[in-house]
Amino acid sequence: MVFLRITLHCLCFTALLPLRRSLAHISLTTAYPSALASLSTLFVHQNRKANGEKGSMSAAAKTVQKSVDRLRGQMIRTARRFRDYNFRQYFVQHVKDDFAALAKLSEEEQRKFLATEGRDKLRQLQRMALVNQMYAKRPVYFDTAAQKPHRRQDDGTGKPVIE
Repeated sequence: MVFLRITLHCLCFTALLPLRRSLAHISLTTAYPSALASLSTLFVHQNRKANGEKGSMSAAAKTVQKSVDRLRGQMIRTARRFRDYNFRQYFVQHVKDDFAALAKLSEEEQRKFLATEGRDKLRQLQRMALVNQMYAKRPVYFDTAAQKPHRRQDDGTGKPVIE
């Protein structure tokens, strides 16, 4: 009884401080199971409203999702370092496809992927991008044309003018 009272007290005054007003109707001296059920239901409801979510996600699932998103961003940035257009587009699309397939897996399988393969694939992609930059051929016309400023002929002088 004492442990349950302390637990309810901690829940009310530490984790649920913003919910003080809505918790005023719950008496901690009444039936403990119903008070605990009311607290947990109220806490879940307030979290869903605050986050704009329909379902709740555990802290571990959020951590895994953030790690997967961070790894995806790093891999896409690395894939964009390829100088050759075809390699760059291939690896960006390959990373997007891999992570779309990974999103369909369970949380446990995503965690397993992060622990075993994720960083290794990122390091491998970084090495490939570095080698591609070191031994790149002459840039493709479209890549160089996009970097040059647009030129047009001036009416009177006939000299090219940079806009």
